Amino acid sequence: MTAIGKRLQTLLVLWFLVAWLVTIGVLIWEPENLDSVIRLGIALGAAILLTRLLTASDRHNLLSPFFLIGIITLIFYSVVPSLYGQIFPEPISYFQTKAPRTSHDHAIAYIGSQAEILILQFSAFCFLVFSVYLKWKPSEKSIKQREVKASSRPNYLAAIFHFMVYATSILYLVSTWTTFGQAFFSSGLGTELRHALAPLMSFSTAALAYYSAKDTTNLRYFGPVTLLAALGAMIVSGLAATAIFSFLVAISLYLIVIKPSLRASLCIVGGAALVIPLSILITIIPRGEADNADTRSAIIEYAAAKLTSKLVHRQTTSGHCLDGIYRNHRSAESANPFFFTSAIVPRALWPQKPILSRGAQYAEKYCGQVGAAKLNHSESITLLGEPLLNGGILGVVVAQICIAVFFFIATNSLGSRQPAQIILVVALLPWLATFEQHFAEYFGNLVKVIIIMLPFFITLVCLLWRHQKASAQNF
Repeated sequence: MTAIGKRLQTLLVLWFLVAWLVTIGVLIWEPENLDSVIRLGIALGAAILLTRLLTASDRHNLLSPFFLIGIITLIFYSVVPSLYGQIFPEPISYFQTKAPRTSHDHAIAYIGSQAEILILQFSAFCFLVFSVYLKWKPSEKSIKQREVKASSRPNYLAAIFHFMVYATSILYLVSTWTTFGQAFFSSGLGTELRHALAPLMSFSTAALAYYSAKDTTNLRYFGPVTLLAALGAMIVSGLAATAIFSFLVAISLYLIVIKPSLRASLCIVGGAALVIPLSILITIIPRGEADNADTRSAIIEYAAAKLTSKLVHRQTTSGHCLDGIYRNHRSAESANPFFFTSAIVPRALWPQKPILSRGAQYAEKYCGQVGAAKLNHSESITLLGEPLLNGGILGVVVAQICIAVFFFIATNSLGSRQPAQIILVVALLPWLATFEQHFAEYFGNLVKVIIIMLPFFITLVCLLWRHQKASAQNF
């Protein structure tokens, strides 16, 4: 890192420290009309941080969960809702009617609320810790030395992971579109296998992206094709959110490793960016909601409203629920801030273990959605909601410290330049860097997914170690 780079990194640390302290001050004293300033300040710092990461020699830090969840919370829980409120003071057209007034009102009420400031505090906290890590991370020289040591790899790994991705895609299709698959994957061992498919697919796509990019032949360009096929199989099988996230991080890893020209990068990034809205529409239209949309204008209105629902209203409804929780439960001093540790206790050892998936209960109790449980409808109160309910502000502090520990381990593994560690972290990102979860469920799912991926990670480490050892003996 040059002297200018070190000074810039120090300024970023100070910038996010000030932003974080200001958000805490706003939460404590509740002054009015500071949300725009805070939002703009954090966004400006994030833009500078992004520019720095894009121009660095080591771009693996673009996939740090610190950076990803900071960007996700900043954009989808602050910037986009703010723009929506300015552009659409009234609900937009929705297939010959209007968008639900309740969702729109929740979005308008959320903008500038204490919940938005609390989430911006979380975003600033992630950027701050990440900036501190970047300032004191190992030197580029030592990182390059590790990369040289880890460069030896078997030539057949790309083919293996092509096969794994297609095999897992077929299992997804069989489980959804065949009578045998629906029966087998709906009970007993089949259910457990079904739950393991998403982690297996995520690990396979991450490994495929890495080793396709490392391939020195033209076969490297088949990697994105296989990733698109996997995305399609997962989407038609009803796994949209995880599928899109897995695809985007895999494509990002592919670009980071292959280091294509600027034009090629823009083409791939542009194509990947189209995947998000198209994938959302693909998952919605087959439900029959647009059967009566027989004109082009009606279809456009339907698509616009549905995209608004997924990209704005879903987050602002969660924020609205969080705002009510913050105002009513921030002094829960008698509760247990370490409530989430029960998530890792197996149900076989604790038959009375509470159900972690409580979205329907939260929808009724904290979002005002009467009858949500009967309709099997759930709402998220975000990663910060359950810590508030169970421990008040102390619960949020404990949760953010735990998240920082997880993210630091993952970010440090990305910087190791060890292929197996990079692949494992990228494969875990759909579970690591997601904010639209309840914290106990987030913690439990993360442990479960790591256990599922562990055998594949150990196998990959053994293959790389044996190949490296054989290469050293031949040399």
